[in-house]
Amino acid sequence: ARERTRTMSHPRKPRAPLTPDQRVRGNILLKPLQVKAEKNKPAFDALLVAATKQVHGWPMTAPVKGLKRGVEKLLLENKGDLGQMRDMLRATIVVAEEGDVTAAIEAVAQRFEITRMKDRFSQPLPSGYSDILLNIVMPDGTQGEIQINVPEMIAAKEGLGHALYEIERQAKSTSQLRLDSVELQSRYYGEARDAMLSAISSSK
Repeated sequence: ARERTRTMSHPRKPRAPLTPDQRVRGNILLKPLQVKAEKNKPAFDALLVAATKQVHGWPMTAPVKGLKRGVEKLLLENKGDLGQMRDMLRATIVVAEEGDVTAAIEAVAQRFEITRMKDRFSQPLPSGYSDILLNIVMPDGTQGEIQINVPEMIAAKEGLGHALYEIERQAKSTSQLRLDSVELQSRYYGEARDAMLSAISSSK
């Protein structure tokens, strides 16, 4: 997968950028959500770390989503619907293996109100990427996203996987470049999943 990626150029026509007026409008819309997220971040992170310790996992916290990427997502992907901005707060719980995922979900449920769950271990993304995605809501209505994952998939995501995802995200939806990036991600994350299953088998 790595060898083929070297032959792929960046998209010639990335997604049309926002105009200055759109950016200003998006900043006005999103800034209040960002302020609320920053206010909630200490409590969110503390609860996340406590849930992670309960399952003997590893917490991966992240900054509140920035305005630049946040405005792009709000206007280009969510059509200006603030209710769809579910990841202003975000973090990941890394567990030792897929068998620990249920306990991690329960640990999160003990501390947060879960509003949505996607089991992407059972139904991976077209790219092959897998995790459990939980959306939560804080007491003041601020939404957040918690992913639960395993070391093998995290290693793939933090390596070549993210670069391929960025190519997929920026390429035109019908372009060969986008199709190639999805195919390569599928192979790459497939190897990560094979490694995960091998680790489970060897531990039995």
